[in-house]
Amino acid sequence: MNRLIAYAVTLLLGAAWVGHVAGNAWDGPAAQAEAARSAPRPPRIVSASLSTDEIALGLVAPTRLAAISYFADDPAASNVLGHTHEVRGRVTASVEELVSLEPTLVLADPFGHMASEGLTRRLGIPIVRTQVVTDLGDVLTNIHTIGRALDANREADALVASLRDRMAAVEARVHGSARPRVLVLYGRGFTVGTGTLVNDLLTRANAENVAALAGVVGHEEMSVERALALDPDVLVVSDYHADGHARDVRAPPEATDHPVWQNLRAVHEGRIVRMAPADLFTTSQYAVRALERLAAALHPQDGAPAERP
Repeated sequence: MNRLIAYAVTLLLGAAWVGHVAGNAWDGPAAQAEAARSAPRPPRIVSASLSTDEIALGLVAPTRLAAISYFADDPAASNVLGHTHEVRGRVTASVEELVSLEPTLVLADPFGHMASEGLTRRLGIPIVRTQVVTDLGDVLTNIHTIGRALDANREADALVASLRDRMAAVEARVHGSARPRVLVLYGRGFTVGTGTLVNDLLTRANAENVAALAGVVGHEEMSVERALALDPDVLVVSDYHADGHARDVRAPPEATDHPVWQNLRAVHEGRIVRMAPADLFTTSQYAVRALERLAAALHPQDGAPAERP
């Protein structure tokens, strides 16, 4: 506790940047980013979530970051494995661990613990939170938010412009193609419906999400019987074997091996698309790469463009 008090005093006395941003750190992403934009470049940036890890590392040099989340090292979930060795620190949801890093700015997604928010607010640590992602438009907004906070507006603008071009290219390529009826399965038989980034990716890839058409909202469990009734043309599956630092997410049964799933027409006819968790579940700029891969898998006859990072 003495260490926390000492750190709080240090922040109050010595960090003008902290004082500038902290007063606006709880007014939402736009206000947070605007407060950070006009402040001096923060010397100790900590990213506390995988999505902010990926966005920050796409905008600034790894040496700008004092720490990133443990998820960044998860080979199943991370899209930035090639850069993580250049960042020394790692952080979990532990408040003590976060404080020990002495950050002057924390980047986080919308799902952090309220206890952590309260403590960091009392200590005066500015925190910039991204917004909930339900479509690619939210991803682009979050890139701008992080870009402003890191004094990387030019880099954020360039990245967003490139992503918009790639999104438009995908939608132009698949326009007019037959729309396959798709069911997404992950975990132990969970699927995705409306209000999710994956649903937006399917729509932009010119496919129908049968779960969304059936009234699924968000993430719901999908029984074999219900899947059979939906009778999708294509089954998209993603297996996530979490490591010791990640969430307890279990892999789904192999659709091609489980005898019950053989009754599903898409399985019986071999129309299964396997997506890596780092593609299907990212909420950073790498979601556009996921869109490209999904569109290429669902519309192979259209000829996919060269792979982009």
